[in-house]
Amino acid sequence: MDDQLRKIDYEGPLSELEYWKKKYLQFTSIVNHTKSKECKAVVMVLHIQRSKMIKVWHELDNRITDRVNEAKDYLKFLSTMEKVLHALYNSDPDSLIKSVHSLISVIELVHRVPLFRNTNEKIPALFIKVTNQLVTACRAHITDQGKSFIWDQDGECLIRKMQDCITLFQEYQSCFQKTRRQVTGNPGKNSFEVSERQIFGMFENFCKRLEKIEQIITVFKTFESLRKSKIEGIESFARQFQNVSLSLTRKQYDMLDPKKTEFETDFIKFMAEISLIETKVEQFMNSCFSNIFSSQKALALLPRFQKLKLPCLDTQISNTLHSILQLYVSEMESIKKLFDEEKQDPPLARNMPPVAGRIGWVRHLFRKIEEPIFYIKENSNALSSPEGKKVVKMYNKTATILVEFECLQYQTWIEDVTKLENILNHTLLEHQPNTNKFFVNFDPKINEVIREAKCLSSMGLEVPKQALALLNLERKLHDNHLRLKTILEEYESICNSICEDFSSLLASKKKKVSIM
Repeated sequence: MDDQLRKIDYEGPLSELEYWKKKYLQFTSIVNHTKSKECKAVVMVLHIQRSKMIKVWHELDNRITDRVNEAKDYLKFLSTMEKVLHALYNSDPDSLIKSVHSLISVIELVHRVPLFRNTNEKIPALFIKVTNQLVTACRAHITDQGKSFIWDQDGECLIRKMQDCITLFQEYQSCFQKTRRQVTGNPGKNSFEVSERQIFGMFENFCKRLEKIEQIITVFKTFESLRKSKIEGIESFARQFQNVSLSLTRKQYDMLDPKKTEFETDFIKFMAEISLIETKVEQFMNSCFSNIFSSQKALALLPRFQKLKLPCLDTQISNTLHSILQLYVSEMESIKKLFDEEKQDPPLARNMPPVAGRIGWVRHLFRKIEEPIFYIKENSNALSSPEGKKVVKMYNKTATILVEFECLQYQTWIEDVTKLENILNHTLLEHQPNTNKFFVNFDPKINEVIREAKCLSSMGLEVPKQALALLNLERKLHDNHLRLKTILEEYESICNSICEDFSSLLASKKKKVSIM
């Protein structure tokens, strides 16, 4: 086997130059020795004695001469590109791309010179060493010259570095293949037949390793949401993921070394364990929704699972939305039925006036059908399906009924309030014939209008000027009402006192008259 197929490991292209320099010196030393007086004397004796070894000697002499010429030619070949080879010894992928283009151009140019026609079989060794150097440079680029461990770096920054290395490989391979096609397509040029697998094999394996490391980083980033989630019960899966991650990242071997085959086993094991965690998270999500029978409660929980952004839950979330849609339909039917049953005498919230209470009641029903459908619309395309379109149609019909009820209550109240223009023009005091007493003429309708105006205004509804006038006079009206009641009570008290005194006086006079 030719010494060019020797074990190369991670040696760079400059080692090839050094190797052939040593070879040339070795063979030159042998040639010089064969030209010495001592060696020539021995050969002369062999000729005189007609020794059979003279034939062997001539064969060895020819082989040595060929080796010297071979080493000399290839050394010249390498020397023409020594500057370009030196440029490969840095860790910047962008500059390495330019260097690779220059190197292959020089090789192709020198390869056309007849002087170097016997160098073709040595080209693979040179390219393999170029590949070795590029891989070494990529590893240095990713680890900041060995100062940074891959798992200690920011994920996005690390991925960018690895993409730079993959781009370098693609450019290297593409440039080589382009040059090879040009040489092969021109019969006048020397052949350029080399094994691409032999040249690019290690770099290709290195890039595949980078792609798997990128997968791991993506998994790390994806499952980071488990640790931040506040969903009750999900913390156990976060702990499982942390244990699996630590088990991988604490491995002691260099994962960037494409010859470390144990990485493949660890990667398969890691992805299998992640798949198991994904299955458990899916089952956990199912159990969380299995006991929820309200679309609003389900939609309150669903965003928390969506916030996890776990690809394994995409199908599950879609199915859950479909189930919520079915639940929503039954709820909407129940709300329509409840409205029909209670619309004549709806239950009012505590301390709510009649009109505002009815509007608050119907708005509560409206929110129960509005919130779910708007969430489904914004977070899925479920409403675009034929089934979804039926649900939208049902929603529009029910919502129209509820809105019309609110409008009717509001318009009726507006009409009633506009009829109260003279409510403050009544006399302040009125005489009650039956009791022969006076009372403060404060219409209860005033308080009711004020209460309605406050509530309806807080609901965002426009209040007519008559109600606003009462609302602005509320404090003054109540103060005057209280003052009048106090004055009237004092007046009655004085009158009663006077009457009692007058009655006592009359009684005493009658007594005197009777004595006399």
